[in-house]
Amino acid sequence: MINSKKTFSIFLYIFIPVLFASLFLTVYYGESFASIPLFAVIGLQLYLLGSVPWGYIVYRIRTGRDIREYGSGKIGTSNMFRTSGKYIGFSVLILDCLKGGIAVLVTSNLIYNNWIMVLMWLLVVAGHNWSVFLGFKGGRGIAPALGSLLILTPVSAALALLVFLPVTFISKYLSLGSILGVVMAVVSAWILTALDWYSPTVSIYATIVGIMILFQHRDNMQRIMTRTERKIGQPAEKLTSE
Repeated sequence: MINSKKTFSIFLYIFIPVLFASLFLTVYYGESFASIPLFAVIGLQLYLLGSVPWGYIVYRIRTGRDIREYGSGKIGTSNMFRTSGKYIGFSVLILDCLKGGIAVLVTSNLIYNNWIMVLMWLLVVAGHNWSVFLGFKGGRGIAPALGSLLILTPVSAALALLVFLPVTFISKYLSLGSILGVVMAVVSAWILTALDWYSPTVSIYATIVGIMILFQHRDNMQRIMTRTERKIGQPAEKLTSE
């Protein structure tokens, strides 16, 4: 939907500022809304926030090309590291993490039903994975989930990173580190809930978002099993259309 130069410019310079302005106004005036319309407004805003394809935008600005035609074909952090290097990769990681962090901060001030909050957080990750602006395609959900978990359960997020870093360093498989890091985040969230550190709501969210992330990694799992998965340092080749 944003492939042409004109629609890309409109999206970048008009839609994104309007979206963030609307989020600010919702937070500021949200308590004056009736509850059901407020949930609908926030849900739509957070899905659209998640749908903002930062990887696609940054790569398009830098190169004029479509990142979906290179590497894994995804728009997320992993493919940005592979196609653009660590500095650009970290920049996109931060932008995508902010999606999840903003979702938690917005809902914590306006929504008091735990289950509706979980739904709102999931909508951000769903938008990231299945962006309405890219024909319902997108990333794998790692970064926005990490952004939300850093606020909701920082211990689980830290433990996930402690698994992700050595596994990725030793195996050279970014996807394997991500998968095992997600498993650690979910398991540790439930353990910490059992110890009364966190609400069960957080563990339920971590479980559902973990399933969403693993689902998006199903092709990586197949390639890891057949030892055809791309390793860190391998160049991102242009994808050929079938």
